[in-house]
Amino acid sequence: MSNDKSNETMPSRIVSLAFWLDLRGYGAMLNCSGFDPSSKNAKVAIDRLRRFQAVVAQHSRTSFPTLVINDGAVAYRDIGMVRTDRALPFIERCWDLFQAATTADTEAGREGNLRGVVAAGLRAKGSNRGILAQNAAMTQIIDDLAASRISADEAKRAVWRVRRIHDIVPQLQANFAFSRAYTAEQGSKTAAAKLAGPRFFLETRILRDGIPDWINAGQEIDWEPQAEWLSNLSTTFVEIRDIDRVAEHREKAIRTGRELLSSFSFR
Repeated sequence: MSNDKSNETMPSRIVSLAFWLDLRGYGAMLNCSGFDPSSKNAKVAIDRLRRFQAVVAQHSRTSFPTLVINDGAVAYRDIGMVRTDRALPFIERCWDLFQAATTADTEAGREGNLRGVVAAGLRAKGSNRGILAQNAAMTQIIDDLAASRISADEAKRAVWRVRRIHDIVPQLQANFAFSRAYTAEQGSKTAAAKLAGPRFFLETRILRDGIPDWINAGQEIDWEPQAEWLSNLSTTFVEIRDIDRVAEHREKAIRTGRELLSSFSFR
């Protein structure tokens, strides 16, 4: 019998998809104002940022959680090992968000200057200790109030003393789908492999047998990160120009989590 207990301490591997959406040119707009938000020249940039964030908020939901990081936004979804009903809706919602944000930016006179990238990867189970501690503290206060161990005024004071947890998104801790999407959007090793322009890119490994006929796509791009130490993130992307929502059995063109897991390269 083997004495190897490495699997006992190894963090579980969860197959995830992540979408990074970047509001391009926002920093350059602020640079013109000296990065002074009170400057009149910064108002246009900040108004643009607020419109972008409002569109992301409109598209965010329980099954499509998002996190806005200044002029960028990330959406994420675990897809499971054998399920076929999660990946395709996630991709379509990413496309819808990209389209809506592009339209809003165009209507504001910015030519729809956004770039979106959907990528696949593994993530480790993130720590939610802070969130659980907050929930436990609140539950204890409610129980004490219900049992008349504390008064209503004491309960109010206790609630204010509970530390609020707003800085933890467990699903994005050690999420390497997000690492791949963000790094790919930011740059590449060569100009030829750059994900350029205001476009929407999808990692091709997500597709089971190449580009299906219900996706209008551009040329495939073999992408490599700028930093050599990130070489394992290298992959292939394709520009998505349109998605046909009417075609039947579209989910069959998307890999399951188990199929994606077997496609990853580990060194």
